[in-house]
Amino acid sequence: MDEILDKIKQTNAKTLIFSSPHYPTANQFDEQRLLLLAKETE
Repeated sequence: MDEILDKIKQTNAKTLIFSSPHYPTANQFDEQRLLLLAKETE
């Protein structure tokens, strides 16, 4: 999670896309971590 936040700060990203080529319907992060990421990047 910290690595994602650092990369957002470095690149000034406006959009995050989560994708898994092997498990396209599987969520690799639990819901609370995704909500935290959304809150941290508002």
